[in-house]
Amino acid sequence: MTYEGIFTTLASEVGQQKDKSSDVRRDAEAAERDGMTPRSEVLRWLSSVQDMEDEAKSIERKYNQKIKCLCSFSLNVCSTYRLRSLRNRAEATLARIRELKQSGAFTKLADNLNIMCSIKMRTPKTIGMDKVFEELQRRLLPRLRPFSTDAPGGCSVAVMQVTRSNFNAALEGLRACVEESDFVVVDLEMTGVTSAPWRNSFEFDRSDVRYLKLKDSVEKFAVVQFGVCPFRWDSSKGSFFAHPLVHNFYIFPRNELPLHGPPDDFLWQVTSIDFLAKCQFDFNACIYEVSCAVS
Repeated sequence: MTYEGIFTTLASEVGQQKDKSSDVRRDAEAAERDGMTPRSEVLRWLSSVQDMEDEAKSIERKYNQKIKCLCSFSLNVCSTYRLRSLRNRAEATLARIRELKQSGAFTKLADNLNIMCSIKMRTPKTIGMDKVFEELQRRLLPRLRPFSTDAPGGCSVAVMQVTRSNFNAALEGLRACVEESDFVVVDLEMTGVTSAPWRNSFEFDRSDVRYLKLKDSVEKFAVVQFGVCPFRWDSSKGSFFAHPLVHNFYIFPRNELPLHGPPDDFLWQVTSIDFLAKCQFDFNACIYEVSCAVS
């Protein structure tokens, strides 16, 4: 198969796979609305399909860039010296997509795991467990330490909004504080929480199912602010104290160098925009005065 043929076939297979995954995702969402839980094999399949679609998109973008840059050469020269590794990636992705196409015929998408009722019943004490809990309580309680969000001396904690203009100075000051701290607390503001209603986590989810749900959501949303607050232990007062200055770094996903090509897409939920707006989030500073650009 020619170079052009392999990339054309890949694009065609990806289109068919998108249609199939859309049907599976729609049925899984409908099952969840009916109170059922999507099966882990279905979630893994959807996650793998998304990974292959992203890989195919990356291959197509790089292929178009190489063809554009090498338009003055003959196709044989391009294929021999520049497109060989890209073709290998395309063939591997095509094979993987065809495997997913074969394994996507699910007979059952979700399980009915809802507990309709519960029965209370008395159970005998487990011999020895009372002693174990008493020992744990005796050992752990003295180790628990109080926290305080006030700085030493009773002053309140201030917040520094780190932008492009004060990034270097803020980073140097924060680095010194982190080196002297006992631990550091971070907080992220993201453009969304769950990528789909059926990605919500439930108490009865297995660990692998919960991981796949969170993985899908994390990959589709972007971080727009990164907060850092160092804490240190004050032995004289027997308490942890927060550093008097919390650093909030604005982060926005964009490419600083034109060689990187177009930036990746990300989702933004309306509820997240509303929440950030109510919290006085500065969207202009995030986009135009961004302190950290993530490509």
